Amino acid sequence: MKRIIIIGLALLALCAWRYSSLSRHYVSTQGVIVRLHPYEHQSFDYLYVASGASCFGTATAAGLGRDFAGIKIRDPLTVFYDTKHPADSTVEPPVLPGIMAVWFFVFLGAIFSIGVISWFQSRNPGRK
Repeated sequence: MKRIIIIGLALLALCAWRYSSLSRHYVSTQGVIVRLHPYEHQSFDYLYVASGASCFGTATAAGLGRDFAGIKIRDPLTVFYDTKHPADSTVEPPVLPGIMAVWFFVFLGAIFSIGVISWFQSRNPGRK
């Protein structure tokens, strides 16, 4: 049980660290909307060039801060991508407070897990 919790927390921390890379290593570039998905949370696909390669991303109208009805194919937009992982991108400025919230929940999860492990071990002293 203890190992599963530790592995789960490590994977969560790894995912949070990977996602936070975008907020630490981003640059902006111009992209273009290439496909609309009106029935998939009013999302769209966009194309941008990062490090000399064409990359695609998906975002929502809400993330872009625009009404979906006003979004058209070939509309230009600003894309923020990770210089260490150019295929990771967003149309919203990758601000650190959102990433700090992820780390806060990772920390709370760790504290909660330690509490659960301690409680479990105090109720079952012969088990490890």
